[in-house]
This record gives sequence, structure tokens and C-alpha cells, in this order.
Amino acid sequence: MTFLKRPATESKEKPAAKEEKVVSIEKQTEQPARKAAEKAPHAKPKSSRATPAATPVPKRSEHSREPFSTRLRVNLIRRLKDVSYHRERDGAEPHTIQAITEEALEAWLAKSE
Repeated sequence: MTFLKRPATESKEKPAAKEEKVVSIEKQTEQPARKAAEKAPHAKPKSSRATPAATPVPKRSEHSREPFSTRLRVNLIRRLKDVSYHRERDGAEPHTIQAITEEALEAWLAKSE
């Protein structure tokens, strides 16, 4: 097997960037901002006070819920939504996707332990 060598470049340094003119538009943007603040009397003035300390996060109970995301096959999602719809229509419990999923996972986890 034969390998070909790439030709070495003369310089590995990047060429110098072209100088660009920067025009300051501070004076142009200050006035419209002041005018907008004058036109909006309902706007809250900025406070010089420090932000209050963060409130402590409450302890979660066994029954509290938090977001949890996973990907499922499309056919499982369709079946789950279909069962949920029919159970709700028939007045059967559990009928929400949340309740059905929790019940199924609890049964699977109990069996797996």
C-alpha cells in the first residue's frame, strides 16, 4: 500500500485580518432608548437594591413529580395515547398517560427487584 504525502504549506500562520473602521453610534442609540422610557410610564424603574437571597428549595416528597424525558418507539406512543383516550371516554382509571406510565413502571420495577 502506498501513501501519498501532502505538500507542506509555506506558513501555518493565518493571514492578518484586514483592519476595519468602527464607527461609534452610542449617541444615536441613547436618545431613542430615553424616548422609549419616557413614552412608557408603566415601565418599572430600575432598582438599585440588591436581589433578594435565593429561597431554599423545598424537600420533595415521595409523591412529588419532576420532569423526566425519554424517547419511545412511535408505535408505543400511538398505542399509549389510544388506550388513554378510550379509557378516559369509558370513565376507567387510570386514564391519563402519566398515571398509566407510572403504574406500568411501578409494576415492572417491583417485578425486577
